[in-house]
Amino acid sequence: MLQTPYGGLGRYENLLTYSEVLDNAIWVKTGVSVTANSVASPNGTTTADSIVDDVTAGGTVDSANITATAGAAYTFSIWLKGTGSQAVSIKLTDNVATPTSTTQSITLDTTWQRYSVTHTLAAGSTTVKATINHTSTASDTIYAWGAQLEQASSPGVYASSTSAAVTASRGVVST
Repeated sequence: MLQTPYGGLGRYENLLTYSEVLDNAIWVKTGVSVTANSVASPNGTTTADSIVDDVTAGGTVDSANITATAGAAYTFSIWLKGTGSQAVSIKLTDNVATPTSTTQSITLDTTWQRYSVTHTLAAGSTTVKATINHTSTASDTIYAWGAQLEQASSPGVYASSTSAAVTASRGVVST
């Protein structure tokens, strides 16, 4: 598999919608504000969003609950960078009676990097939700681009989405 922020060759899928528009209402913001298209993304276009933590540290950006299969592995990936050394985490959570989740803690720097977290859904799960948790100091800004959720145990080639998910396939993707 060949992957870059410009596209790649291999397996691709994106169960999330509005993968480059985190200010869209489909993404639930708690304790943060999101400004669309505020900085150049990893592929050079000005489509990356800024996420600013409000008054207290610990704000989140959550995806909608995505229909999922119990017992299957799902991977959430996203390109992130900070304005310095900043703590964030990304998480996948299922919807069983006592939800289970997997969290990846990250220390950002000023370079774009793609981060991922994989979670196997518990028995009885019917949905999964992706979360970006801004754990740094209040009023800190981080940048995000290219959110992706796949039914897979590792991230595939990034596939941009708008109002519809991108069906699993193989081939060439150009962003």
